[in-house]
Amino acid sequence: MLNNQSTVDVFYNKNLLTNMQKVKTPMDIHCKAGITSTNLIGDLPGYSEVWYHPNGIADILSLARVKDKYRVTFDSGQKNQFIVQTSEGTTRCFKESQCGLYFLETGDRSTLLVNTIDDNKSRYNNQDYSRDALTR
Repeated sequence: MLNNQSTVDVFYNKNLLTNMQKVKTPMDIHCKAGITSTNLIGDLPGYSEVWYHPNGIADILSLARVKDKYRVTFDSGQKNQFIVQTSEGTTRCFKESQCGLYFLETGDRSTLLVNTIDDNKSRYNNQDYSRDALTR
């Protein structure tokens, strides 16, 4: 998912990453459900190093960080997508989902980049869910 509100790249699908390793200084990630922390990183082939959080709910690329590495354009007309142009001349198109999130179709049916609300709820306890509902 390409997220314009995120300042960090964080993935939960370890199958998309290589060279997984622990680091000394953990990353605290602030989200709707509170604060979570990870000290794991991995390489996202063709991009760079990203944080790995096995209990995350999505694979997230920060739009701010992506645009620092590549040219990003937005087509709000015909295709309604973010187009990321890599240094190798290839493009990656992040299309809008039904719920308004922009995701990259990987072609890998085993990779789910957008989870359902019920899937996400099952990862948290009642206190986490109540805190998130109160925040909203």
